Amino acid sequence: MILILTVFLGSQGKLAAAEPARSPNIVMIISDDQTFRDFGFMGNKEIQTPHIDQLAAQSTRYVNGYLPTSVCSPSLATLLTGLYPHQSGIHYNHPPPGNSAFNKMTSRREYESSRSQA
Repeated sequence: MILILTVFLGSQGKLAAAEPARSPNIVMIISDDQTFRDFGFMGNKEIQTPHIDQLAAQSTRYVNGYLPTSVCSPSLATLLTGLYPHQSGIHYNHPPPGNSAFNKMTSRREYESSRSQA
């Protein structure tokens, strides 16, 4: 009887553990040309950002991040690819010609045309 009770009670934990875990909802918000001081939730008293403040209050904030460069595109490329600028070839705000990792245009002509307008 004790053996049956032990087996029955011991199996209860395994049944609960067999349920698949729900994946968390992760949304990463990346904004351009702001510093950490530009938002109310980071202590700014002059700029009102109530919606972002509310979202930040309900979220996990990463307040100690570093980027390998002060230029926008190489920093964003590092976040998207996990590669340093010297590895991705993105050193300036425009990718080098022929870098297909960031070229999502339908043709080379469209790609060159978009670069000349920037």
